[in-house]
Amino acid sequence: MHAPADPSAIANALSLLLEEMRAKAAYYENQMNLLVGQLLIAHLRLAGAEPPDRPDRRLAYARNYLHEHYNEKVSIEALAGMAGYSYHHFRHLFRRHYEQSPIQYLFGIRLEQARQLLRHTELSVSEIARRCGFSTDAQFCTMFKRETGETPLAFRRSPFGSRLFKPV
Repeated sequence: MHAPADPSAIANALSLLLEEMRAKAAYYENQMNLLVGQLLIAHLRLAGAEPPDRPDRRLAYARNYLHEHYNEKVSIEALAGMAGYSYHHFRHLFRRHYEQSPIQYLFGIRLEQARQLLRHTELSVSEIARRCGFSTDAQFCTMFKRETGETPLAFRRSPFGSRLFKPV
């Protein structure tokens, strides 16, 4: 629920700012920061701006879980349960907040980790696929080429890697 827009709130905030600027009393900087914040909020409310749509803690927990466990077998249904959502609601919320499905997000993390390993180690493609949580070398190579336009070995050999790759 939003507070009603009050045009006089801006005038009041400006008046208080002016008084504070003239007085420069103790804690002047702190008071100025507070008053500027109040002015900004009054302006946003008057303009009818919607507050930012932030993911809740449960959704952020699920996202962090994916980052920490990307190399393990992850059940999106179990992840939804851990976050306290039904499977379908979780998928909907995740897509709305992170602009991709949970599984796409997970594969993005895995591909970014694989890209780093290809660039900075001499590990085999099979070992990289295993370390990054891909079920098979073929799955890894297919997804990597689809996302980057290059095979893992071509990516490793290129001086800068693919410019098409979108890190998570």
